[in-house]
Amino acid sequence: MHFAPMADRWFADLDRIAADFVRLKELFRNIREIRVMGGEPLLHPDCVAFLRIVRAAFPNCRLALVTNGLLLAKQSASFWDVCRETHALISLSVYPPVKPQVQALADLCREEGVPLECVESGTFIARYVPEGNVDVRKSFRHCRGSWFFCPILREGRVYRCAMGCYADYWKRAANAELPVEEGIELDSATGPEILDYLMRPMSTCAYCAPAAREFAWRNGAPKLEDWVK
Repeated sequence: MHFAPMADRWFADLDRIAADFVRLKELFRNIREIRVMGGEPLLHPDCVAFLRIVRAAFPNCRLALVTNGLLLAKQSASFWDVCRETHALISLSVYPPVKPQVQALADLCREEGVPLECVESGTFIARYVPEGNVDVRKSFRHCRGSWFFCPILREGRVYRCAMGCYADYWKRAANAELPVEEGIELDSATGPEILDYLMRPMSTCAYCAPAAREFAWRNGAPKLEDWVK
């Protein structure tokens, strides 16, 4: 739902992220889990800086770096040093091409003293409903009560989910309707306002089916219909 195959190539700005986490620390004391995601975070030239920024702001949160693992064995000693210093764990998305490498990557993480969790990703899910006629309350309730609910922090704003945050990529690629969520600005919002915002449906929910269509991972370029329920 990040629409990564159709996204622009860009790197998150570290100064912006650092400022955002200073603000998040002012607003909240008890964020329990923060996941460094992409795209693919190991493509960033200074990926470990994100781990330092997050840990400085939230010393007790569960900090996970989410990766497909293809670049994990190529990381330098300093990468592993920072993972240990920040008590970060590696959350490995196990797509079929990665499966043969899982044991070697598990051995590597164990040798480096960094926790590893493996999340099987043999299938993809399609939720987009082009007609935009889904009951937004039903869609939101399903999303909010499942693992799928994952608020996004991007460039000074918090978004309810990846689909709303990155909808502009879909609109451009598919020339199809999907409302782009504005998010809520960290610098001007209060903590209660952000929590209230996260607990309310948005217009994008009308395009997101509660029951997803699943299909097997495959080689080759993605097709637009791969996102359509």
